Amino acid sequence: MAYRHAATFEAGDRVIAGIPSSDPGVLQSLVSLLRGPLRLLYVLHTPRGEAAAGRYESPEISVEQTSLFIRRFSDFLAADGRFDLWVHSATDHATLVWDRHDQLFGYGPVDLFVSRLREMGFVAGRVEVPG
Repeated sequence: MAYRHAATFEAGDRVIAGIPSSDPGVLQSLVSLLRGPLRLLYVLHTPRGEAAAGRYESPEISVEQTSLFIRRFSDFLAADGRFDLWVHSATDHATLVWDRHDQLFGYGPVDLFVSRLREMGFVAGRVEVPG
């Protein structure tokens, strides 16, 4: 049985949040706070024959294009735990990382990320990944 995070976050010099039910909407909501251009980095950890393990980086794209990517591939992103997805805004000096353990790390405007997480019903608490 897959582990499911509670809607909790920890904040300090970065924010860490658990992503309940592997919901890509959490990442998409935080991406909408950023200013473009953005870069995506998809890190495939465990290939199953269809692609080599590695890092696949996009050219600079808009916030809207990033949101479209997340929406278009949301079923895949929610169901596949073999990757990390990074979103970077050089304009905002911000990086969001959704890792293969369904943790979301936010660097940069932490207060803005925390505010949005609270709006989405997240509460301050411990984010853990079982061993």
